[in-house]
Amino acid sequence: MRLFISLDFNDEAIDYLSEYAKKIQKIDRYIRFTKSQNLHITLKFIGEKKSNILDDLTKSLDTISFRERVKIEINGYGFFPNHWKPRIFWAAIVKPVDILTGISKEIDSLLFKRMQIPMEKRDFVPHLTLGRLKDIKYKTIPEFPNPELSTELYPIRLKKSILTSEGPVYETLWEIQP
Repeated sequence: MRLFISLDFNDEAIDYLSEYAKKIQKIDRYIRFTKSQNLHITLKFIGEKKSNILDDLTKSLDTISFRERVKIEINGYGFFPNHWKPRIFWAAIVKPVDILTGISKEIDSLLFKRMQIPMEKRDFVPHLTLGRLKDIKYKTIPEFPNPELSTELYPIRLKKSILTSEGPVYETLWEIQP
C-alpha cells in the first residue's frame, strides 16, 4: 500500500481553496486540480509498503512530540520543478516554515531510526499541491490571483493512497491523539 503522513485542512479552508481553484480554472484550463477532500500538506511520503508494517509504524508515530494545532499562512504560488516546464501547481506556506520543517524532520528521523524507512534526500518545502499539469510548456507564465489564507491544521495523520482512474482516494489509517 502507498503511504504518506500529512496535516489536513479544516472545512472553512477547503471551501476557500476550492473557490480559488475555480478562479484559476477560468484562467488556465490545463491544470487538473486536487479534489477538495484530498487537500493536505505532506510531511513525509513513505511510499509502497506491505500492510504488515502498520502496527510498528503507528507505534512509532505515537511517539511524535508535536501534538498541537499549527496555524499556517498561505501566500503565493509556484510550480515544481519550475515555471517553464510545470508538473505541479502549488500554494506557498509562508508561516510557520520552521515549525513545519521541524515536524517533518522529526518524523523522517523517527521512521529511519525505528523502521529503517529511508530519509528524504531533498529539503522539505512546505507547500500545498493545488493541481497537476501534463506536458505543458508555458511560453509566458500566466498571471494568477494570489492565494491568501490563514488557518489551523490538525491532526497529523497517516494515510493510504489508493490510485484510481478518477484520481487518488485517501484513507486515514491513524491520527495523532492530543
